[in-house]
Amino acid sequence: MAFRLSQQIQMSITVEFLGIPRVRAAVASTVVEATTVAEALQAVGALYPQLARDCIDGDAPRTGYLVNINGLYFTTNPATKLNPNDAVLFLSADVGG
Repeated sequence: MAFRLSQQIQMSITVEFLGIPRVRAAVASTVVEATTVAEALQAVGALYPQLARDCIDGDAPRTGYLVNINGLYFTTNPATKLNPNDAVLFLSADVGG
């Protein structure tokens, strides 16, 4: 008998909001299940429709918004893989000054 693994393993990812994304979400952070930036943005978009409308374009940040992974690097690539317990910061590009 052969077994097939058909489910992709999901991970808890903390998403923190800064700048306009924080205003639109009306929360400082949340935890979602995701394995990529796309999945994380889709999950927070489903939780916070105003955030999705103003800051997310499908499964990627809208122009002028960035995702930071663990304080190490910035990306706008929705295919970016996430690791267990990663911290994702979703922010407007002008937040740093």
